[in-house]
Amino acid sequence: MVEADRYRARVEEWVRVLRPTGLRQGAPLLLVDPTIVDGLGAAEWMVDRVVSDVALRSGRLRVDDGPVVPFVVAPDSAPDARTVALPARTAAAAQASSLVVVARARALVPGLPVVGVARDHVNLSGDNPLVGPNHAEWGVRFPDMSDPYTQSLRDAVPDVAGWVFAELAFPMDPGDEALAGRLGADVCGRGIAPLAIVSAHSGLPFAALLTLDDGPGASPALARAARRLLGVR
Repeated sequence: MVEADRYRARVEEWVRVLRPTGLRQGAPLLLVDPTIVDGLGAAEWMVDRVVSDVALRSGRLRVDDGPVVPFVVAPDSAPDARTVALPARTAAAAQASSLVVVARARALVPGLPVVGVARDHVNLSGDNPLVGPNHAEWGVRFPDMSDPYTQSLRDAVPDVAGWVFAELAFPMDPGDEALAGRLGADVCGRGIAPLAIVSAHSGLPFAALLTLDDGPGASPALARAARRLLGVR
């Protein structure tokens, strides 16, 4: 249980770090790939520090009914699934209303639009954030995974394409991409499935907004969809 206690301490530390930025019960959290924050029009990125080897930057992005607390995670090159899922644990511990992640993906089929939302995933990473001792207060041992990408959130962006995301191991192998395509995935990448799994485990509404290109053509669509997802109550 030593490792489990250490993990719990990391979650508690994240909550303490983010509280001063405005993190509060009932607010949505926005998790953003650090390379595309400018594409969301986010401003006032206020915190830049390292928490348990994970760099955090946080700030404010306004939606119609008030501010939310976006935060950016820049992990090392190959973090384990439990580390990747720390934002979901933090959001659940802080009793956030939802977690919305904005991330890059790679197309596996031709002709996809530049922006989509995950509707399901296939986990080919060989890792799972629920491995190890289970804290009953965090969720049941085997959570319901029938709606990990919350339907009510996806309904907020009906004009955004729904994709099956393939979670791949690091480094990503072309053979894994080919397998993912044969299994029905539309796009692939890293860092989405662990968040979805832990969100489902915690009963936390979750959405993954994905972009194939964060250039001028994609940025307005990303920002518009992110605000709509964050406005769901």
